[in-house]
Amino acid sequence: MLLLSINLLYSLNLSNTPADCDKTQIVGNWTFKIEPTSSQPDLNCILHGEIAPNSTIHVSLEEPNIANSDKGDTGFWTMVNIEGISIYLGGYHYFALFQYIEAEDEAGKT
Repeated sequence: MLLLSINLLYSLNLSNTPADCDKTQIVGNWTFKIEPTSSQPDLNCILHGEIAPNSTIHVSLEEPNIANSDKGDTGFWTMVNIEGISIYLGGYHYFALFQYIEAEDEAGKT
């Protein structure tokens, strides 16, 4: 299984994440940092920590569901509820949940 870690989009929880993203917020250019595959059947992504990528790909996500890589591959993508994305590209399936960080704005609102 190919483990995908996305810079700024890495989060796992035992239930739903508080992330609430609209598809229009996802369309655009992304950089994916990919770790080596693991043969460990008990891999725990929640406790995974920092990533040590062995490769990076750049992907353009377009409407309605087209994914293009910088390597010339074309595939498709879909939202996973409002919390993540699933991408099929170049013979691989990539999946990630969005990272949710609660922050205050200038007015002190979260």
